[in-house]
Amino acid sequence: SNSNTIENAIGGVTLQLLSTGTSTVTVSNDDDAIVEDVQEFIDAFNAAVTEINGVTGTGGNLANDGSIRILESSLRQQIFGTVSGLSGPFDNLLDIGISTGSTFESGAVSLLEIDVEAFRAALTSDRAAVEEVFSNSGETGIGDVLETYLESITSTQGFLNQRARAGGSIDSQIESFENSIERVERRVSAYELRLRRQFTQMEQLVSSFQSSGAALGGLSGGFSGLG
Repeated sequence: SNSNTIENAIGGVTLQLLSTGTSTVTVSNDDDAIVEDVQEFIDAFNAAVTEINGVTGTGGNLANDGSIRILESSLRQQIFGTVSGLSGPFDNLLDIGISTGSTFESGAVSLLEIDVEAFRAALTSDRAAVEEVFSNSGETGIGDVLETYLESITSTQGFLNQRARAGGSIDSQIESFENSIERVERRVSAYELRLRRQFTQMEQLVSSFQSSGAALGGLSGGFSGLG
Protein backbone atom coordinates (compact mmCIF):
# COMPACT_ATOMS: atom_id res chain seq x y z
CA SER A 1 0.00 0.00 0.00
CA ASN A 2 1.16 3.56 -0.70
CA SER A 3 -0.57 4.86 2.40
CA ASN A 4 1.24 5.59 5.66
CA THR A 5 -1.86 4.51 7.63
CA ILE A 6 -2.15 0.90 8.77
CA GLU A 7 -5.49 -0.13 10.29
CA ASN A 8 -5.54 -3.93 10.48
CA ALA A 9 -2.19 -4.86 12.00
CA ILE A 10 -3.46 -4.55 15.59
CA GLY A 11 -7.12 -4.94 16.42
CA GLY A 12 -8.73 -1.63 17.28
CA VAL A 13 -5.52 0.31 16.62
CA THR A 14 -4.63 2.60 13.71
CA LEU A 15 -0.92 3.17 13.03
CA GLN A 16 0.26 6.35 11.31
CA LEU A 17 3.78 5.85 9.92
CA LEU A 18 5.75 9.09 10.02
CA SER A 19 9.29 7.89 9.15
CA THR A 20 11.42 4.78 8.65
CA GLY A 21 13.02 3.04 11.62
CA THR A 22 11.88 1.05 14.64
CA SER A 23 9.54 1.94 17.48
CA THR A 24 7.68 0.31 20.33
CA VAL A 25 3.89 0.38 20.39
CA THR A 26 2.18 -0.14 23.74
CA VAL A 27 -1.55 -0.83 23.73
CA SER A 28 -3.42 -0.74 27.05
CA ASN A 29 -7.06 -1.19 27.97
CA ASP A 30 -9.05 1.87 29.04
CA ASP A 31 -10.22 0.66 32.44
CA ASP A 32 -11.25 4.18 33.47
CA ALA A 33 -13.85 4.29 30.70
CA ILE A 34 -15.24 0.90 31.73
CA VAL A 35 -15.46 1.96 35.39
CA GLU A 36 -17.26 5.12 34.29
CA ASP A 37 -19.75 3.14 32.19
CA VAL A 38 -20.47 0.74 35.07
CA GLN A 39 -20.94 3.68 37.44
CA GLU A 40 -23.49 5.19 35.05
CA PHE A 41 -25.34 1.87 35.00
CA ILE A 42 -25.33 1.78 38.82
CA ASP A 43 -26.54 5.40 39.02
CA ALA A 44 -29.43 4.62 36.65
CA PHE A 45 -30.46 1.57 38.70
CA ASN A 46 -30.28 3.51 41.97
CA ALA A 47 -32.35 6.34 40.52
CA ALA A 48 -35.02 3.86 39.40
CA VAL A 49 -35.40 2.09 42.75
CA THR A 50 -35.32 5.41 44.61
CA GLU A 51 -38.13 6.72 42.39
CA ILE A 52 -40.17 3.55 42.92
CA ASN A 53 -39.75 3.80 46.69
CA GLY A 54 -40.68 7.47 46.59
CA VAL A 55 -43.97 7.03 44.76
CA THR A 56 -45.01 3.86 46.64
CA GLY A 57 -43.90 4.94 50.11
CA THR A 58 -45.89 6.78 52.75
CA GLY A 59 -47.45 9.87 51.18
CA GLY A 60 -46.52 8.79 47.65
CA ASN A 61 -49.00 9.00 44.79
CA LEU A 62 -48.89 5.22 44.45
CA ALA A 63 -48.58 4.44 48.15
CA ASN A 64 -49.12 0.77 48.96
CA ASP A 65 -49.38 -0.13 45.26
CA GLY A 66 -48.08 -3.68 45.41
CA SER A 67 -47.90 -4.08 41.65
CA ILE A 68 -45.38 -1.23 41.36
CA ARG A 69 -43.34 -2.54 44.27
CA ILE A 70 -43.07 -5.84 42.39
CA LEU A 71 -41.07 -3.93 39.75
CA GLU A 72 -38.38 -3.13 42.31
CA SER A 73 -38.26 -6.74 43.49
CA SER A 74 -37.94 -7.92 39.90
CA LEU A 75 -35.16 -5.44 39.16
CA ARG A 76 -33.24 -6.61 42.20
CA GLN A 77 -33.69 -10.25 41.21
CA GLN A 78 -32.31 -9.49 37.75
CA ILE A 79 -29.40 -7.53 39.19
CA PHE A 80 -28.31 -10.05 41.80
CA GLY A 81 -29.12 -13.22 39.90
CA THR A 82 -26.48 -15.73 38.89
CA VAL A 83 -25.60 -15.54 35.21
CA SER A 84 -26.11 -18.95 33.64
CA GLY A 85 -23.92 -20.62 31.04
CA LEU A 86 -20.60 -19.05 32.07
CA SER A 87 -17.41 -21.03 32.54
CA GLY A 88 -15.21 -18.21 33.78
CA PRO A 89 -14.38 -17.25 37.38
CA PHE A 90 -17.24 -14.73 37.68
CA ASP A 91 -20.99 -15.28 37.33
CA ASN A 92 -22.59 -12.45 39.33
CA LEU A 93 -22.04 -8.80 40.23
CA LEU A 94 -20.82 -9.56 43.73
CA ASP A 95 -17.89 -11.46 42.21
CA ILE A 96 -16.68 -8.30 40.48
CA GLY A 97 -17.12 -5.82 43.32
CA ILE A 98 -20.69 -4.56 42.86
CA SER A 99 -23.02 -4.84 45.85
CA THR A 100 -25.31 -2.88 48.17
CA GLY A 101 -22.41 -2.19 50.50
CA SER A 102 -21.35 -3.57 53.84
CA THR A 103 -23.71 -1.54 56.03
CA PHE A 104 -27.43 -2.01 56.56
CA GLU A 105 -29.86 0.65 57.66
CA SER A 106 -33.42 -0.39 58.47
CA GLY A 107 -35.97 1.44 56.34
CA ALA A 108 -33.36 2.81 53.93
CA VAL A 109 -33.41 2.05 50.21
CA SER A 110 -30.66 -0.45 49.36
CA LEU A 111 -28.60 1.11 46.58
CA LEU A 112 -25.85 -0.39 44.48
CA GLU A 113 -22.26 0.68 44.88
CA ILE A 114 -19.02 -0.36 43.26
CA ASP A 115 -15.79 -1.29 44.96
CA VAL A 116 -13.57 0.21 42.27
CA GLU A 117 -10.45 -1.55 43.47
CA ALA A 118 -12.14 -4.97 43.43
CA PHE A 119 -13.69 -4.25 40.03
CA ARG A 120 -10.34 -3.24 38.53
CA ALA A 121 -8.77 -6.38 40.00
CA ALA A 122 -11.46 -8.48 38.29
CA LEU A 123 -10.74 -6.72 34.98
CA THR A 124 -7.04 -7.42 35.34
CA SER A 125 -7.71 -11.04 36.25
CA ASP A 126 -10.11 -11.87 33.40
CA ARG A 127 -11.54 -9.02 31.38
CA ALA A 128 -13.58 -11.30 29.11
CA ALA A 129 -15.21 -12.99 32.11
CA VAL A 130 -16.23 -9.59 33.52
CA GLU A 131 -17.76 -8.63 30.19
CA GLU A 132 -19.73 -11.89 30.06
CA VAL A 133 -21.31 -11.11 33.44
CA PHE A 134 -22.92 -8.08 31.77
CA SER A 135 -23.46 -9.42 28.25
CA ASN A 136 -22.64 -12.64 26.43
CA SER A 137 -23.52 -14.61 23.31
CA GLY A 138 -26.16 -16.59 25.21
CA GLU A 139 -27.87 -13.32 26.21
CA THR A 140 -27.92 -14.39 29.86
CA GLY A 141 -25.83 -11.48 31.17
CA ILE A 142 -27.16 -8.97 33.70
CA GLY A 143 -27.48 -6.35 30.97
CA ASP A 144 -29.09 -8.80 28.53
CA VAL A 145 -31.72 -9.92 31.02
CA LEU A 146 -32.43 -6.41 32.27
CA GLU A 147 -32.86 -5.07 28.74
CA THR A 148 -35.36 -7.83 27.91
CA TYR A 149 -37.30 -7.24 31.13
CA LEU A 150 -37.41 -3.45 30.77
CA GLU A 151 -38.55 -3.74 27.15
CA SER A 152 -41.32 -6.11 28.23
CA ILE A 153 -42.76 -3.70 30.82
CA THR A 154 -42.31 -0.49 28.82
CA SER A 155 -43.48 -1.70 25.40
CA THR A 156 -46.87 -0.64 24.00
CA GLN A 157 -48.48 -3.73 25.50
CA GLY A 158 -46.19 -3.75 28.53
CA PHE A 159 -47.32 -3.60 32.14
CA LEU A 160 -46.46 0.07 32.72
CA ASN A 161 -48.04 1.31 29.50
CA GLN A 162 -51.12 -0.80 30.12
CA ARG A 163 -51.49 0.95 33.46
CA ALA A 164 -50.51 4.47 32.39
CA ARG A 165 -52.26 4.84 29.04
CA ALA A 166 -55.68 6.47 28.70
CA GLY A 167 -58.29 3.88 29.50
CA GLY A 168 -55.67 1.68 31.14
CA SER A 169 -55.85 0.04 34.52
CA ILE A 170 -55.04 3.25 36.43
CA ASP A 171 -57.84 5.07 34.61
CA SER A 172 -60.14 2.15 35.42
CA GLN A 173 -59.14 2.35 39.07
CA ILE A 174 -59.74 6.10 39.10
CA GLU A 175 -63.15 5.59 37.53
CA SER A 176 -63.95 2.92 40.10
CA PHE A 177 -62.86 5.21 42.94
CA GLU A 178 -64.94 8.07 41.52
CA ASN A 179 -67.96 5.79 41.26
CA SER A 180 -67.41 4.69 44.85
CA ILE A 181 -67.15 8.32 45.95
CA GLU A 182 -70.34 9.16 44.08
CA ARG A 183 -72.13 6.27 45.80
CA VAL A 184 -70.88 7.48 49.17
CA GLU A 185 -71.95 11.03 48.36
CA ARG A 186 -75.42 9.79 47.41
CA ARG A 187 -75.66 7.88 50.67
CA VAL A 188 -74.51 10.93 52.61
CA SER A 189 -77.06 13.08 50.81
CA ALA A 190 -79.81 10.56 51.52
CA TYR A 191 -78.75 10.32 55.15
CA GLU A 192 -78.66 14.12 55.40
CA LEU A 193 -82.17 14.28 53.92
CA ARG A 194 -83.42 11.75 56.46
CA LEU A 195 -81.82 13.73 59.27
CA ARG A 196 -83.44 16.94 58.05
CA ARG A 197 -86.82 15.22 57.88
CA GLN A 198 -86.31 13.83 61.35
CA PHE A 199 -85.25 17.25 62.59
CA THR A 200 -88.34 18.81 61.01
CA GLN A 201 -90.51 16.19 62.63
CA MET A 202 -88.83 16.79 65.96
CA GLU A 203 -89.46 20.51 65.60
CA GLN A 204 -93.08 19.78 64.84
CA LEU A 205 -93.29 17.49 67.87
CA VAL A 206 -91.64 20.12 70.08
CA SER A 207 -94.05 22.71 68.78
CA SER A 208 -96.92 20.32 69.38
CA PHE A 209 -95.72 19.58 72.89
CA GLN A 210 -95.31 23.29 73.53
CA SER A 211 -98.86 23.88 72.35
CA SER A 212 -100.10 21.02 74.47
CA GLY A 213 -98.16 22.38 77.41
CA ALA A 214 -99.68 25.78 76.91
CA ALA A 215 -103.15 24.27 76.64
CA LEU A 216 -102.57 22.23 79.74
CA GLY A 217 -101.32 25.34 81.50
CA GLY A 218 -104.45 27.20 80.48
CA LEU A 219 -106.63 24.32 81.52
CA SER A 220 -104.90 24.15 84.87
CA GLY A 221 -105.44 27.87 85.33
CA GLY A 222 -109.08 27.47 84.45
CA PHE A 223 -109.53 24.80 87.09
CA SER A 224 -107.78 27.03 89.59
CA GLY A 225 -110.19 29.84 88.74
CA LEU A 226 -113.15 27.56 89.33
CA GLY A 227 -111.82 26.69 92.80
